[in-house]
Amino acid sequence: MNLETFDDLRTKEIPPRDYLIEGLIARNDFVIFSGPQKKGKSLLSLNLAMCLARGENWFEFGVHKAFRVGIVQQEIPEASLKDRLMKMITQFSDLDFLERIPHLTRSGLKLDDPVGKHKLREWLDEAKVDLVIIDPLYAFHSGRENDSGDMGKVCQELQKVSEFYECGVLLIHHHGKPGIVERVGGDQHRGASVLRDATDANWTFNRFPPKKYVLEQDPSRYVELAFELRHAMSPEPMLLYLNPETLWFERALSAAEFNDDLVIETLINVKEISTTLLVEALKKLSGKTERTCYRWVQHALKMKKVSRDSNNVWRPL
Repeated sequence: MNLETFDDLRTKEIPPRDYLIEGLIARNDFVIFSGPQKKGKSLLSLNLAMCLARGENWFEFGVHKAFRVGIVQQEIPEASLKDRLMKMITQFSDLDFLERIPHLTRSGLKLDDPVGKHKLREWLDEAKVDLVIIDPLYAFHSGRENDSGDMGKVCQELQKVSEFYECGVLLIHHHGKPGIVERVGGDQHRGASVLRDATDANWTFNRFPPKKYVLEQDPSRYVELAFELRHAMSPEPMLLYLNPETLWFERALSAAEFNDDLVIETLINVKEISTTLLVEALKKLSGKTERTCYRWVQHALKMKKVSRDSNNVWRPL
Protein backbone atom coordinates (compact mmCIF):
# COMPACT_ATOMS: atom_id res chain seq x y z
CA MET A 1 0.00 0.00 0.00
CA ASN A 2 1.18 3.50 -0.84
CA LEU A 3 1.50 5.92 2.06
CA GLU A 4 -1.14 8.62 1.76
CA THR A 5 -1.42 11.80 3.78
CA PHE A 6 -4.37 14.08 4.48
CA ASP A 7 -2.93 16.41 1.86
CA ASP A 8 -3.25 13.59 -0.68
CA LEU A 9 -6.78 12.95 0.55
CA ARG A 10 -7.62 16.64 0.16
CA THR A 11 -7.01 16.50 -3.60
CA LYS A 12 -8.12 12.93 -4.20
CA GLU A 13 -11.07 12.32 -6.57
CA ILE A 14 -13.59 10.17 -4.70
CA PRO A 15 -16.93 9.25 -6.35
CA PRO A 16 -19.99 10.47 -4.42
CA ARG A 17 -22.18 7.94 -2.62
CA ASP A 18 -24.52 6.27 -5.09
CA TYR A 19 -27.87 6.63 -3.33
CA LEU A 20 -30.83 4.38 -4.03
CA ILE A 21 -32.94 6.47 -1.66
CA GLU A 22 -31.46 9.96 -1.36
CA GLY A 23 -29.84 10.48 2.02
CA LEU A 24 -30.99 7.11 3.41
CA ILE A 25 -29.47 4.09 1.71
CA ALA A 26 -26.74 3.85 -0.91
CA ARG A 27 -25.43 1.07 -3.08
CA ASN A 28 -23.13 -1.17 -0.97
CA ASP A 29 -24.88 -0.16 2.28
CA PHE A 30 -25.89 -2.77 4.84
CA VAL A 31 -28.95 -1.63 6.81
CA ILE A 32 -30.95 -3.32 9.57
CA PHE A 33 -34.58 -2.34 10.04
CA SER A 34 -36.11 -3.58 13.30
CA GLY A 35 -39.31 -3.08 15.23
CA PRO A 36 -41.82 -4.75 17.55
CA GLN A 37 -43.65 -7.82 16.30
CA LYS A 38 -46.75 -7.36 14.12
CA LYS A 39 -46.14 -3.65 13.47
CA GLY A 40 -45.78 -3.98 9.70
CA LYS A 41 -42.03 -4.09 9.03
CA SER A 42 -42.49 -6.48 6.11
CA LEU A 43 -45.33 -4.37 4.69
CA LEU A 44 -43.21 -1.23 4.82
CA SER A 45 -40.34 -3.02 3.08
CA LEU A 46 -42.71 -4.07 0.27
CA ASN A 47 -43.95 -0.46 -0.03
CA LEU A 48 -40.32 0.64 -0.30
CA ALA A 49 -39.55 -2.00 -2.95
CA MET A 50 -42.44 -0.81 -5.12
CA CYS A 51 -41.44 2.85 -4.85
CA LEU A 52 -37.88 2.03 -5.89
CA ALA A 53 -39.06 -0.18 -8.76
CA ARG A 54 -41.31 2.66 -9.99
CA GLY A 55 -38.62 5.31 -9.55
CA GLU A 56 -41.02 7.11 -7.20
CA ASN A 57 -40.04 9.04 -4.08
CA TRP A 58 -40.37 7.16 -0.80
CA PHE A 59 -42.13 9.61 1.49
CA GLU A 60 -40.08 12.83 1.14
CA PHE A 61 -36.86 10.98 0.24
CA GLY A 62 -35.80 11.19 -3.41
CA VAL A 63 -35.69 8.18 -5.73
CA HIS A 64 -34.24 9.47 -9.00
CA LYS A 65 -34.70 6.47 -11.26
CA ALA A 66 -36.22 2.99 -11.30
CA PHE A 67 -34.21 0.25 -9.58
CA ARG A 68 -34.40 -3.54 -9.33
CA VAL A 69 -35.27 -4.72 -5.82
CA GLY A 70 -35.05 -8.36 -4.72
CA ILE A 71 -37.29 -9.80 -1.99
CA VAL A 72 -35.85 -12.87 -0.25
CA GLN A 73 -38.27 -13.83 2.49
CA GLN A 74 -39.10 -16.66 4.86
CA GLU A 75 -41.69 -14.70 6.85
CA ILE A 76 -44.98 -15.78 5.26
CA PRO A 77 -46.17 -18.38 2.69
CA GLU A 78 -46.05 -17.38 -0.96
CA ALA A 79 -49.87 -17.33 -1.14
CA SER A 80 -49.99 -14.73 1.65
CA LEU A 81 -47.30 -12.69 -0.10
CA LYS A 82 -49.46 -12.67 -3.24
CA ASP A 83 -52.50 -11.54 -1.22
CA ARG A 84 -50.50 -8.56 0.08
CA LEU A 85 -49.24 -7.75 -3.41
CA MET A 86 -52.74 -7.77 -4.92
CA LYS A 87 -53.96 -5.29 -2.32
CA MET A 88 -51.00 -2.98 -2.70
CA ILE A 89 -51.19 -2.65 -6.49
CA THR A 90 -54.91 -1.79 -6.79
CA GLN A 91 -54.15 1.92 -7.07
CA PHE A 92 -51.64 1.57 -9.93
CA SER A 93 -52.65 1.67 -13.59
CA ASP A 94 -49.22 0.67 -14.93
CA LEU A 95 -47.85 -2.58 -13.49
CA ASP A 96 -44.71 -2.89 -15.62
CA PHE A 97 -42.62 -2.07 -12.53
CA LEU A 98 -43.43 -5.50 -11.04
CA GLU A 99 -40.94 -6.98 -13.51
CA ARG A 100 -38.24 -5.15 -11.56
CA ILE A 101 -39.03 -6.95 -8.28
CA PRO A 102 -37.73 -10.54 -8.37
CA HIS A 103 -38.66 -12.55 -5.29
CA LEU A 104 -37.61 -15.76 -3.58
CA THR A 105 -39.70 -17.52 -0.94
CA ARG A 106 -37.72 -20.49 0.30
CA SER A 107 -37.65 -22.08 3.75
CA GLY A 108 -34.42 -23.37 5.28
CA LEU A 109 -32.10 -20.85 3.58
CA LYS A 110 -29.33 -20.13 6.12
CA LEU A 111 -26.65 -17.47 5.70
CA ASP A 112 -24.29 -19.19 8.16
CA ASP A 113 -24.33 -22.38 6.07
CA PRO A 114 -22.21 -22.94 2.91
CA VAL A 115 -25.18 -24.38 0.99
CA GLY A 116 -27.43 -21.48 1.95
CA LYS A 117 -24.79 -18.87 1.04
CA HIS A 118 -24.29 -20.55 -2.34
CA LYS A 119 -28.05 -20.67 -3.05
CA LEU A 120 -28.49 -16.98 -2.25
CA ARG A 121 -25.55 -15.96 -4.44
CA GLU A 122 -26.79 -18.20 -7.22
CA TRP A 123 -30.15 -16.39 -7.08
CA LEU A 124 -28.47 -12.96 -6.95
CA ASP A 125 -26.38 -13.86 -10.02
CA GLU A 126 -29.63 -14.14 -11.96
CA ALA A 127 -31.69 -11.44 -10.19
CA LYS A 128 -29.13 -8.62 -10.69
CA VAL A 129 -30.69 -6.32 -8.12
CA ASP A 130 -29.75 -2.87 -6.82
CA LEU A 131 -31.20 -3.65 -3.38
CA VAL A 132 -31.99 -6.98 -1.74
CA ILE A 133 -34.41 -7.20 1.20
CA ILE A 134 -33.84 -10.15 3.58
CA ASP A 135 -36.86 -10.91 5.78
CA PRO A 136 -36.57 -11.80 8.68
CA LEU A 137 -33.15 -12.32 10.29
CA TYR A 138 -34.16 -15.15 12.65
CA ALA A 139 -35.11 -17.42 9.72
CA PHE A 140 -31.73 -17.00 7.97
CA HIS A 141 -29.35 -18.44 10.57
CA SER A 142 -28.89 -21.41 12.88
CA GLY A 143 -26.89 -19.61 15.57
CA ARG A 144 -27.72 -17.69 18.72
CA GLU A 145 -28.76 -14.08 18.31
CA ASN A 146 -27.05 -13.09 21.57
CA ASP A 147 -23.73 -14.57 20.44
CA SER A 148 -21.47 -11.98 18.77
CA GLY A 149 -19.61 -14.68 16.86
CA ASP A 150 -22.75 -16.23 15.41
CA MET A 151 -24.26 -12.90 14.43
CA GLY A 152 -20.90 -11.64 13.16
CA LYS A 153 -20.87 -14.46 10.59
CA VAL A 154 -24.30 -13.44 9.29
CA CYS A 155 -23.36 -9.75 9.13
CA GLN A 156 -20.08 -10.51 7.38
CA GLU A 157 -21.87 -12.57 4.75
CA LEU A 158 -24.34 -9.78 4.03
CA GLN A 159 -21.51 -7.24 3.88
CA LYS A 160 -19.76 -9.48 1.34
CA VAL A 161 -22.98 -9.76 -0.68
CA SER A 162 -23.29 -5.98 -0.72
CA GLU A 163 -19.68 -5.51 -1.85
CA PHE A 164 -19.59 -8.30 -4.43
CA TYR A 165 -22.94 -7.51 -6.08
CA GLU A 166 -22.67 -3.73 -5.56
CA CYS A 167 -26.16 -3.66 -4.09
CA GLY A 168 -27.73 -2.39 -0.91
CA VAL A 169 -28.87 -4.91 1.71
CA LEU A 170 -31.88 -4.26 3.95
CA LEU A 171 -32.24 -6.86 6.71
CA ILE A 172 -35.57 -7.06 8.58
CA HIS A 173 -35.26 -7.88 12.28
CA HIS A 174 -37.14 -7.66 15.58
CA HIS A 175 -36.69 -5.54 18.67
CA GLY A 176 -35.41 -7.06 21.86
CA LYS A 177 -37.26 -6.77 25.15
CA PRO A 178 -37.14 -3.21 26.50
CA GLY A 179 -34.71 -2.67 29.38
CA ILE A 180 -34.94 -0.50 32.48
CA VAL A 181 -33.57 2.40 30.45
CA GLU A 182 -35.48 2.86 27.21
CA ARG A 183 -33.27 1.93 24.26
CA VAL A 184 -32.97 3.95 21.05
CA GLY A 185 -31.68 3.34 17.53
CA GLY A 186 -29.73 0.15 16.86
CA ASP A 187 -29.67 -0.65 20.57
CA GLN A 188 -33.25 -1.80 20.09
CA HIS A 189 -32.20 -4.66 17.77
CA ARG A 190 -32.71 -8.03 19.43
CA GLY A 191 -29.48 -9.91 20.09
CA ALA A 192 -25.76 -9.15 20.09
CA SER A 193 -24.45 -5.59 19.77
CA VAL A 194 -22.66 -6.53 16.51
CA LEU A 195 -26.06 -6.22 14.84
CA ARG A 196 -25.96 -2.53 15.68
CA ASP A 197 -22.27 -1.99 15.05
CA ALA A 198 -21.85 -3.79 11.71
CA THR A 199 -24.33 -1.65 9.80
CA ASP A 200 -24.19 1.52 7.73
CA ALA A 201 -27.59 2.51 9.12
CA ASN A 202 -30.18 1.31 11.60
CA TRP A 203 -33.87 1.95 11.01
CA THR A 204 -36.40 1.35 13.76
CA PHE A 205 -40.13 1.35 14.36
CA ASN A 206 -40.67 3.11 17.69
CA ARG A 207 -43.57 3.37 20.03
CA PHE A 208 -44.14 7.09 19.73
CA PRO A 209 -44.59 9.46 22.70
CA PRO A 210 -48.39 9.91 23.04
CA LYS A 211 -48.15 13.67 23.64
CA LYS A 212 -45.88 14.32 20.66
CA TYR A 213 -48.53 13.95 17.94
CA VAL A 214 -52.20 14.73 17.35
CA LEU A 215 -53.78 11.55 15.96
CA GLU A 216 -56.75 11.40 13.60
CA GLN A 217 -56.95 7.62 13.21
CA ASP A 218 -57.03 4.64 15.57
CA PRO A 219 -53.76 4.95 17.58
CA SER A 220 -52.96 1.26 16.93
CA ARG A 221 -52.40 2.11 13.24
CA TYR A 222 -49.59 4.56 13.98
CA VAL A 223 -45.88 3.96 14.37
CA GLU A 224 -42.84 6.23 14.39
CA LEU A 225 -40.10 5.41 11.87
CA ALA A 226 -36.65 6.61 12.99
CA PHE A 227 -33.26 6.51 11.26
CA GLU A 228 -29.73 6.20 12.66
CA LEU A 229 -27.17 6.87 9.90
CA ARG A 230 -23.39 6.55 10.03
CA HIS A 231 -22.42 8.54 6.92
CA ALA A 232 -24.84 11.45 7.06
CA MET A 233 -27.03 13.43 9.42
CA SER A 234 -29.98 11.34 10.58
CA PRO A 235 -33.32 12.79 9.41
CA GLU A 236 -36.12 13.49 11.86
CA PRO A 237 -38.41 10.56 12.71
CA MET A 238 -41.67 10.26 10.75
CA LEU A 239 -45.11 9.39 12.08
CA LEU A 240 -46.73 6.80 9.81
CA TYR A 241 -50.05 5.02 9.80
CA LEU A 242 -51.08 1.85 8.00
CA ASN A 243 -53.97 2.08 5.57
CA PRO A 244 -55.73 -1.30 6.03
CA GLU A 245 -57.43 -1.09 2.62
CA THR A 246 -54.23 -0.71 0.60
CA LEU A 247 -51.59 -2.05 3.04
CA TRP A 248 -49.54 1.07 2.38
CA PHE A 249 -47.94 3.07 5.16
CA GLU A 250 -48.77 6.75 4.82
CA ARG A 251 -46.99 9.68 6.40
CA ALA A 252 -49.37 11.41 8.80
CA LEU A 253 -50.43 14.65 7.12
CA SER A 254 -51.96 17.80 8.52
CA ALA A 255 -55.31 18.92 7.14
CA ALA A 256 -53.55 21.67 5.16
CA GLU A 257 -51.57 19.09 3.17
CA PHE A 258 -54.67 17.59 1.54
CA ASN A 259 -56.22 19.25 -1.51
CA ASP A 260 -59.94 18.50 -1.51
CA ASP A 261 -60.62 21.60 -3.63
CA LEU A 262 -58.48 20.32 -6.52
CA VAL A 263 -60.22 16.94 -6.39
CA ILE A 264 -63.65 18.62 -6.56
CA GLU A 265 -62.57 21.03 -9.30
CA THR A 266 -61.20 18.16 -11.39
CA LEU A 267 -64.46 16.21 -11.05
CA ILE A 268 -66.54 19.27 -11.97
CA ASN A 269 -64.52 19.70 -15.17
CA VAL A 270 -64.69 16.06 -16.26
CA LYS A 271 -68.10 15.14 -14.74
CA GLU A 272 -67.59 11.39 -14.27
CA ILE A 273 -64.25 9.58 -14.05
CA SER A 274 -62.69 6.37 -12.70
CA THR A 275 -60.21 6.25 -9.83
CA THR A 276 -57.28 5.61 -12.16
CA LEU A 277 -58.09 8.52 -14.48
CA LEU A 278 -58.86 10.86 -11.57
CA VAL A 279 -55.52 10.15 -9.90
CA GLU A 280 -53.71 10.57 -13.22
CA ALA A 281 -55.42 13.93 -13.81
CA LEU A 282 -54.52 15.15 -10.31
CA LYS A 283 -50.93 14.04 -10.81
CA LYS A 284 -50.63 16.12 -14.00
CA LEU A 285 -52.29 19.17 -12.44
CA SER A 286 -50.36 19.16 -9.14
CA GLY A 287 -47.02 17.57 -9.98
CA LYS A 288 -47.44 15.37 -6.90
CA THR A 289 -46.80 11.62 -6.82
CA GLU A 290 -49.44 9.05 -7.67
CA ARG A 291 -49.49 7.97 -4.02
CA THR A 292 -50.20 11.51 -2.78
CA CYS A 293 -52.97 12.09 -5.32
CA TYR A 294 -54.59 8.80 -4.38
CA ARG A 295 -54.58 9.91 -0.73
CA TRP A 296 -56.19 13.23 -1.70
CA VAL A 297 -59.03 11.35 -3.38
CA GLN A 298 -59.54 9.09 -0.37
CA HIS A 299 -59.51 12.09 1.98
CA ALA A 300 -62.13 13.95 -0.10
CA LEU A 301 -64.29 10.82 0.04
CA LYS A 302 -63.88 10.55 3.80
CA MET A 303 -64.83 14.22 4.20
CA LYS A 304 -67.98 13.53 2.08
CA LYS A 305 -67.03 16.07 -0.58
CA VAL A 306 -67.08 13.49 -3.39
CA SER A 307 -68.76 10.14 -3.96
CA ARG A 308 -67.89 6.87 -5.68
CA ASP A 309 -70.53 4.47 -6.99
CA SER A 310 -70.43 0.69 -7.37
CA ASN A 311 -68.93 1.04 -10.85
CA ASN A 312 -65.93 2.97 -9.45
CA VAL A 313 -67.14 6.25 -10.98
CA TRP A 314 -66.41 9.43 -8.99
CA ARG A 315 -68.65 12.51 -8.78
CA PRO A 316 -68.55 15.77 -6.82
CA LEU A 317 -71.14 16.25 -4.07
